[in-house]
Amino acid sequence: MKEKEIINKIESGFGKELPYNVPKGYFDSLPQRIQEYCLTESPIHSEERVTVWKAIRAQLSLAAGFVSLAILALVGYYLLQPTNNTSNVLSNDDYIEIIQNNIYDFDEASIIKESHPYSLNDSTQSYNDEMIQYLLDQDIDYTTLIEQY
Repeated sequence: MKEKEIINKIESGFGKELPYNVPKGYFDSLPQRIQEYCLTESPIHSEERVTVWKAIRAQLSLAAGFVSLAILALVGYYLLQPTNNTSNVLSNDDYIEIIQNNIYDFDEASIIKESHPYSLNDSTQSYNDEMIQYLLDQDIDYTTLIEQY
């Protein structure tokens, strides 16, 4: 109940008058003014000749947007691809210079290992040994195999 009393006190301070007034006779003449306005104004939708260009303009602009997006994507894709620079390949002289300048970073075993690449004979010999071991395990006669092939 106290809330209603507080609200009544506040409303009594402001009064019940509206701050805005409508001019006298405004609503009496409103329908007549609307009819006059409708008769004097030209219609909003006038007949306009539709050309082919106007009919397909929206479709063309949509297609142009997709084409430009595709071109932008392709350009971005190719710009972000890493390039293959063959100029970064070092020659033997470059390797020798690197080792001479940084000799303490390498030990003798790693230098020897890298200076003598793996030979094909080692891998071929181990492959032959494996084949011979397989033939022995399967109890296949080596001479018979040679005669067949």
